Amino acid sequence: MQTLTSATLLGTSMPLATQTSPSLFSSSSTSKTSSTSPYSSPYSSNMYGRAAMSNVRRRPYDPEAKMRMKQYRREAMLRQRQQELENLEKNYVLDRDALYKKGDPGTVQGIVKDIITVGYYMTLPDGREGFLPCMQFNDCPGGIPLLTRLFKVGDEITVRQEKMYDGGLDKLYAKP
Repeated sequence: MQTLTSATLLGTSMPLATQTSPSLFSSSSTSKTSSTSPYSSPYSSNMYGRAAMSNVRRRPYDPEAKMRMKQYRREAMLRQRQQELENLEKNYVLDRDALYKKGDPGTVQGIVKDIITVGYYMTLPDGREGFLPCMQFNDCPGGIPLLTRLFKVGDEITVRQEKMYDGGLDKLYAKP
C-alpha cells in the first residue's frame, strides 16, 4: 500500500513547502493597497504623530493675537448681556397683585432702609432689620436702577417676616 503525501495529492513531486500558488503569493504591484488610492496622501497615516496633515500652510502661532481675540469676544458678550439687562429693566413691570397686601395675616409693614444690587435692607416695626431679596419679585434681574424704580428708600412694603435668632438679618418674603 502506498502512503499518500500532500505532494502526491497535488500531482507533483516537489515538497509541499516549496509549492506556491501564483495567485496567493504574487509579488506584483497590485498588492500595495495603501498608496494606490487617488485620494491618499503619504501623510494620511498616523506615522508622523498626527491624524492627517494638510497642504495648507498654517499661520504661525501668535499668543498676543489669541488674547486680543478672546478679549474682543468677552467684550462683545458683556455688551450683549448689558443690552439684554437694559431691555429687561425698561420692560419690567412688577405685578403688585401677586405681593402681600396691607393687613394680610402674618405680615408686617417694613420700611426700605437701603438698596443693593440684589435686594432691599428693611427696618421692621419691632426694631429688627431684614433683607428682602429681589428674587421675591417674579423674574426680577436685580440691579440698583431697576430696584430704585420699583421701591425707593423710605417706601413701605408689606412683608412676611421669618426671624433669625442667631443674630443675622431676618428673612423677608414679599409674596405668598
